[in-house]
Amino acid sequence: MDMERPETPPTQSSAGRRLVRPLFRGRATAVQTALVFLFLGTLAANVGPRFGAAAELKERRADTIRQLSSLRLCIDRYKLRHGTYPDLSRSFDALVAGGESAPVLTAAPINSISRSAAVSTRATPGNGWEYGGISGPEAGTIFALDAMGKTLDF
Repeated sequence: MDMERPETPPTQSSAGRRLVRPLFRGRATAVQTALVFLFLGTLAANVGPRFGAAAELKERRADTIRQLSSLRLCIDRYKLRHGTYPDLSRSFDALVAGGESAPVLTAAPINSISRSAAVSTRATPGNGWEYGGISGPEAGTIFALDAMGKTLDF
């Protein structure tokens, strides 16, 4: 039993032009355009907030760096006025109250990254700042902490 294969119609004419209609004729249909805009809108909705969060973190980091620089200057100013480093082992009261002289700070600084104003002599989760103490090799040094209590290096 010989089965004959049906002939497939030619895809090109003798002149070389295609007989099969192309998928796109140069212009996109309204449906195709709508699908592209739908895809781009979905992409922007998913990726856009990630860039916004990165920009917010960059801004908070810059703010914390400014605060840290200001705190270091305040600690040095306190030492010049009082002859010793302030006791910041539990709070910024020594810099806010200022003792017998005018206060160095108007309020306790809030770390923008950890969102905390707490200070201690050890890096502890929940604190915003780590203070080196009033004596020893790290006397008068202050560091910013992240929310997990790790010292930020800047």
